Amino acid sequence: MFYSRTLPSSCFIIGLLVLAEGKALSHNVTMRFVSRDFTVDRAALVLFKFQRGLDGDFDLLNATRETITEGVGLPIFRIVGGTTSIVIDGPANVHGVLGQMVISNRSDGTVLHPTYCEFTVDITESDLLGGQVSIDLNAKKVVVIKVTGRDGRPSARTKFYLLSTARGGSNGLVTDDQREATLLLSPGNYGVAGGPPTPRSIRFEIGEDEAAGRIIEFRLP
Repeated sequence: MFYSRTLPSSCFIIGLLVLAEGKALSHNVTMRFVSRDFTVDRAALVLFKFQRGLDGDFDLLNATRETITEGVGLPIFRIVGGTTSIVIDGPANVHGVLGQMVISNRSDGTVLHPTYCEFTVDITESDLLGGQVSIDLNAKKVVVIKVTGRDGRPSARTKFYLLSTARGGSNGLVTDDQREATLLLSPGNYGVAGGPPTPRSIRFEIGEDEAAGRIIEFRLP
């Protein structure tokens, strides 16, 4: 696998997206992540050439490019200033997972560090010809998961699972040193569960008009 550390203008390429079919890639496309509420200052991005349920542990808070590559066969792309550059062979339905995020609220400059956000985008022929595609994050809501131990105290570096009703999958995540995990979620039905041997779970819904910063508290049994 080839990695480039060249920095062309504002796009930082640190890898090529290699497809399972092994086809050569030929179109350079700039991905722009946009939201009316916040700017994406930095983030790590993992891409899949097809939409699928993501069942697995994506602790992007501490993941390295090498561990992600070993786990799913794809490199991490670094987003700087809301953009990154990928190389792709043709129109495709692309699924992405963002982590290690640093976002700034447009209204007051508040900086947040979401550890998880996923999206799906159709990259069309016109996108390839224009050399860019916008990823609309306007629908994403800031949700904070607080996990407490059996003693009722918040717990740092505690693993939990985010359940998604829409895609029928789960992702293993970890609370940060502030004893919480900040996520960017689309409206829909979700759940939070503890890992074995404590599979207890709770369910919650994110509405279209949900205010940013909702806190979900989950106590391990």
